[in-house]
Amino acid sequence: MPGTVAVAVFDGNGDVQVFSELSPILARLRLVNFTSPNAADTLSRMSASEHASEASDRKRARRQILAGVVVVCCIPLLLAFNKRGRTIEIDEIYWIGQAYYFHLAFQERDWAHADWQLVPAHQNPVIGKYAIGSGLRMNGLSVENTDWLGVYFYITRKAWGEGEDRKGRSELVRRMRPEARDRLIRDEEFEFPPGHLRVGRSVMLFFGIMAVALVFILGSFYLKPAAALCVAALFAAHPAIVEAYTSVGVDIVACAFSLAAVIHYHVIESRAWTRLENRSVWIPLIVLSGAICLACAVGSKLNAALVGFVGVWLLGATLARSLKQPSEDAIKPVWMTGVMLILSFVVFITTNPATLSDPVSGLKSSFIVAQRDLELQRQVLPDPLQSPGARLMAIASLTALHPLLFILVVAAFAHHCRDRLKSGQTWTLIAVWWLITWIGILLWIPFARQRYLVPLIPPSLILLGIAGQHIAPLLRQARWSNAD
Repeated sequence: MPGTVAVAVFDGNGDVQVFSELSPILARLRLVNFTSPNAADTLSRMSASEHASEASDRKRARRQILAGVVVVCCIPLLLAFNKRGRTIEIDEIYWIGQAYYFHLAFQERDWAHADWQLVPAHQNPVIGKYAIGSGLRMNGLSVENTDWLGVYFYITRKAWGEGEDRKGRSELVRRMRPEARDRLIRDEEFEFPPGHLRVGRSVMLFFGIMAVALVFILGSFYLKPAAALCVAALFAAHPAIVEAYTSVGVDIVACAFSLAAVIHYHVIESRAWTRLENRSVWIPLIVLSGAICLACAVGSKLNAALVGFVGVWLLGATLARSLKQPSEDAIKPVWMTGVMLILSFVVFITTNPATLSDPVSGLKSSFIVAQRDLELQRQVLPDPLQSPGARLMAIASLTALHPLLFILVVAAFAHHCRDRLKSGQTWTLIAVWWLITWIGILLWIPFARQRYLVPLIPPSLILLGIAGQHIAPLLRQARWSNAD
């Protein structure tokens, strides 16, 4: 206890009497007699006991962390169960319809089919479509025609535009089965199998749970386990994330793969691979798996390309570091990052039949179609975000639930960067990821919809966790000082 003065008196038998001002008798302790021939064995047993106790504590801590991760990963299950029974949404019709391209690519194995040149093939990359289609296939379901896409484009016919725009979108309605098209136009009805909706939402739930676990893993690189669990729980319960994993779409798919890609960036930047045995095996695996994750992120939704720009920053940062301190180990992160970026682009191109035959024209067409979609939507949908101020307010409200709360996120970012610069260190991946994503969304976001903010939420929450972990000891110290 603070302020206690104790006096120890030793006797010849190795005993000690301890007396304190607070109590006449505190304890009688048996000490090791170092003149005894068994002293070494006694010390060895004591050391082994301490090591066993430490190992037991570590195992118990790991079990507690694992139990916490399981509990946090159950949050999406509970929230999805609470949202069961909802009727199908317009965007879900579209994304289930996009599973038609999984049917063409892997069931028909027709990568040269004319439907790869239709508007929906160029509106979004293919990995998200493959994810939905593979989920349907594993449950004995499939989308074998363009009926679902035709229904979506018929419902959104006010956004067809004119000329070539109108021709390309009306083509989806014309390609529907005659009986389905006639009933849709005559009665405005479409019978969809309920199993498709259930399976599509289950696929999104799977990626939602995966994203929650990855947020914890990434957060644990910067936070204590308890703080990382809190960040993962806040991520799982964020309204934008809940919407993403309870509705059929690709935002949560892109988010999960983006988190995986950033984890690979961290492994490269932190030089964690130097602690691995058989580097000649592990380094290529890290590069390859990172490239696949990045390609799947961008291949699910193009706004995940912001994570690719984080990789470009990492390439420049590692290159600058290797030039300051040239060595074999210093140059390895440079080529690991560079090869990862190149391979991810190759995977992105080769997995999409719409861009495989002519990558330049295919990418250009995808960009043009995406921009035309936004222009047509701005013409018919209410409340487009026209000014930087309106976009900034939308980002603040949707990311932090209120513009004033978003100030905390910005303050956490500024605090983190200041601490890094004060200590002579460069920015962390999380800070760079947050800044690039925030700028990219600010320049692009067309409407105040939650799904557009999904890429910004993971780095925002981790930054808040870092700031909270730094401030908490200061608050406790201030409280103790006031108590004294």
